[in-house]
Amino acid sequence: MPDEKRGGSVLRCWPQVVLASILSIGFLIAAPHLSMLARLELGGAYLLTLVGLGSWGWRRTRMRRFVDVCGVEDVAEGKGLGLTVDGLGIAVFRDGDRYHALLGRCPHADGPMGRGWVEDGEAVCPLHQWRFQLATGRCSTVSGRSLHKFRCKVVDGRVWVEV
Repeated sequence: MPDEKRGGSVLRCWPQVVLASILSIGFLIAAPHLSMLARLELGGAYLLTLVGLGSWGWRRTRMRRFVDVCGVEDVAEGKGLGLTVDGLGIAVFRDGDRYHALLGRCPHADGPMGRGWVEDGEAVCPLHQWRFQLATGRCSTVSGRSLHKFRCKVVDGRVWVEV
């Protein structure tokens, strides 16, 4: 069976076997019915995903956290504001006293959602007027298309988005 070195530890790749192994700083948990293995460490989370039988790949992911993105006065009523947070384009919308954050690019023609506006509880793309529900990110123009919806909150006059 092939051995692969990962982080100073040796992993043996056995399909359909429950694996629990102590690794350098942290632990690995897997079960035969899971397609994803998780290694947790102090200072971050690592995901070890099964690419194919006997083949492993590392992918570093960040834990989700709320980030201060703008002041409440920066987003005009019924309008969007385009922002970049950790390299990710986000559009923040204000609908009355509620704030919503969606992915910053329209899936139709890559339109800038931050330049869009709000109508009837939906964000409208400025390029071709595709509409997305602010509450869910679902597209009401074409079914099956949507924008990722980020959790959003207001604290002390600042808008915070979970990324």
